[in-house]
Amino acid sequence: MRNIFRVLLLVCLFLWTGCSGVHHQVPLETHTAAVVSKAPSQIFVVQFADVFIDEKPVTEAHIKDAIRNCLEAALNNQNSVETKEEFFVFTFSQLEWVGNDVLQIQKKKSIRKNSEEVRSLVRTYTVKVQINHDVSEKEYVVRLIPNQLVVEKIMPECCELASSGGEGVTECEHSRAWGAVASQDIDIADAVSSTAQDLVDYNKTAIHHSTTVKNRFFITLDGDPRLIRKLFAAYMREQNTNAVITNSGVFLGDKQLVCMVDSANAVTFLWDVDLPQYVGLKSTAYGDADVESRILSLIKHYLTLS
Repeated sequence: MRNIFRVLLLVCLFLWTGCSGVHHQVPLETHTAAVVSKAPSQIFVVQFADVFIDEKPVTEAHIKDAIRNCLEAALNNQNSVETKEEFFVFTFSQLEWVGNDVLQIQKKKSIRKNSEEVRSLVRTYTVKVQINHDVSEKEYVVRLIPNQLVVEKIMPECCELASSGGEGVTECEHSRAWGAVASQDIDIADAVSSTAQDLVDYNKTAIHHSTTVKNRFFITLDGDPRLIRKLFAAYMREQNTNAVITNSGVFLGDKQLVCMVDSANAVTFLWDVDLPQYVGLKSTAYGDADVESRILSLIKHYLTLS
């Protein structure tokens, strides 16, 4: 009996050490290196006035906010999710200021299987921001200078079967889903170029300061209140807005835009709304309140023609 026990013990030790030595997964070390960007070396230069359309001065803070917002929007447009065989490949970016005049972009490609990350690549880019104020010419000159050196970090990956001695290591199956990464360099350059263009696109008011404007209106429509409300509701449905019409007025979300009051033979429409407004270099825009402004404009147009 004692001999049989020893034999079983030896078998178990073999299965634990010997077989696992043949079939265990060997993690690769994290790889970090500085590489040269595949994108052409470029400097993006833009010039614009040092005052807004309302003659208020443009500051470096306005410019830096605009650069970050435009670049972040351009990078977000490049985010993607791809399916390759049994893997999901996520590509996304993070943006932050490093110091006073350098923007750092981290673009990550993550391969996931069954909700777990099996491999990732993070490429870190930097963009130097030079802001020069020419007081005599009353203008700013801004230069965006991408650094050609890129820091590349590949996180650990597990290879397929390896022998106990570490020989015969084969590449992971998910390497087929990895694909080329050089195109990311071009994407970053495109995002910086787009940012430079947005800064001087006066229709976008990228460089702006914020204020509020009053939007007031009052009108009374004579007639059967039920018919007036019915026709008004039909008109609003045709405009495909997200506005909701109730007995008390017009709402967008939980905000009341228009108040409606019935009398015996009329309906009164009135509003007094503060709308946030962006004041840019050559134009103004309602920004986040653009939907509210559009709804009020549609309603005013309808009521003045009724």
